[in-house]
Amino acid sequence: MDSSNDGNNNKGTNYQPPSGGGYRPPSAGKKNRKLVWAVVAVVIIVVVATVSVEAYYSNKAAHTITIWSSQSAGGETQVFDQAVKAFEAKYPNITLSIDTAVNVGSASTYLTAAHAGKAPNVYRDTSDDAAVLWASGSLINMSDEFNSSYFAQFEPAALNDWTYHGSIYGIPININGNALYYNKMYVKTPPKTIYQLIQEAKNVTGKTSPNGKTVYGFPYGLGLWYGYNAAAWFPAFNATIFNASMYPQLNSVNSTKTIGFLYNLTYVYKVSPTGLSTTNDVISMFEDNESAFIEEGPWMQATFESYLGNNLGVAPLPYNNVTGSWVEPIWGSIGYVVSNSKASGANPTQIWASIQFVKMMTNITNQELLFKEAGDFPSAIAANSWAVAHNSTDPFAKYWFEQEEHTQIQPNYLAFNAYWTPFNTQMYALYVGGHGNITQAANALEQQIISTMKSAGYPPFISATTISLLQTSSVSENIFFFAESYGNVIRL
Repeated sequence: MDSSNDGNNNKGTNYQPPSGGGYRPPSAGKKNRKLVWAVVAVVIIVVVATVSVEAYYSNKAAHTITIWSSQSAGGETQVFDQAVKAFEAKYPNITLSIDTAVNVGSASTYLTAAHAGKAPNVYRDTSDDAAVLWASGSLINMSDEFNSSYFAQFEPAALNDWTYHGSIYGIPININGNALYYNKMYVKTPPKTIYQLIQEAKNVTGKTSPNGKTVYGFPYGLGLWYGYNAAAWFPAFNATIFNASMYPQLNSVNSTKTIGFLYNLTYVYKVSPTGLSTTNDVISMFEDNESAFIEEGPWMQATFESYLGNNLGVAPLPYNNVTGSWVEPIWGSIGYVVSNSKASGANPTQIWASIQFVKMMTNITNQELLFKEAGDFPSAIAANSWAVAHNSTDPFAKYWFEQEEHTQIQPNYLAFNAYWTPFNTQMYALYVGGHGNITQAANALEQQIISTMKSAGYPPFISATTISLLQTSSVSENIFFFAESYGNVIRL
């Protein structure tokens, strides 16, 4: 099944003025003639431009588009290479210049290129990182390029990951997040509640692993993963990291309870060791049968299977039996964005070609192959349904789909970029110290986030005028250059 139809789904690359902006035309009469003729002229220009683009392609004029697209080794690379061959066969006049070295999450690298007008035409990125690129004014608005029927084919959660102030800035190719892995050597049935998780972890801690080392139930170095894993636990304690006004809430009572619980894994429940310094320390313990539980994503499944074999289990993260709320991992997405002409120097035909590339990379056929070959969970509804029906290729797929029912979207607002590093700094210091004041640490975390937000000019420390500009697709393309001139207003 190929969802990359070239028909009415693609509305063209010409700028479409936003509707519903509050504009009301003046009363009819002679004074409106200039306006009428201006509208007619715009319509003619749009029609001519669209026809010229189609004519350009019918004449098979050769041109090149640049792609930044990193994939994990194995299935993702295999499917990507197949899709590239299919694209080149369909569009022999388009040359693809592909760079697989730039990883997702490389906003600073992209923005440096965009400042010079040399950003790639297409970039494969995470939804939250790409939000920074969108807010900088470097990307085209996908909402202007596709109609509602095209977007209707995607899971709402996936599109929400790529939506900022009502504008869709990228097309998702997958959606995923963490769940609970467990070692059946120590735990036969996965825990349903946090209480059961702690009890199981306590029962395991102190045993001897096959390699002679001490087993810990749930190693969890607070501050590692830069708060990505920890973010899942805040909803279980009815806490939020940011409120609706994009202001951090890390020193609230419920947030402090969350941090306290994760801290207590080491110093009260003693199911996590001291001395963990990297995420690899935690991962290696699980691989070597030195732990019973780990919170990780599907990208680690094949690796864990190679170590644990039939002893590997996957289950949704538990719910809090006290609050009744679930642990909700961030359910993020990877997808493709297209740079606008100011950021990349692209002409309209290159932007048109870039959109065709994105459509083919994210179509249903490609998503089904990614699930089959790489275990990537589809963002398209039809591909997701196919994956559910064919999950015999992945014995753990149904548990990932169960986890999908209890998730939070990948935060893509600018303020969240101020969360990661402060969390790593403050929470890891709390973990290493072992005798700190949790309330003071939570307050220090919030203050560092606020300081980072102010320094970067992130909302709510940003002018109301700029906020309104970001909400308007017609000017969002210029925010990048607006930021260039007025660095005290917004700096990325």
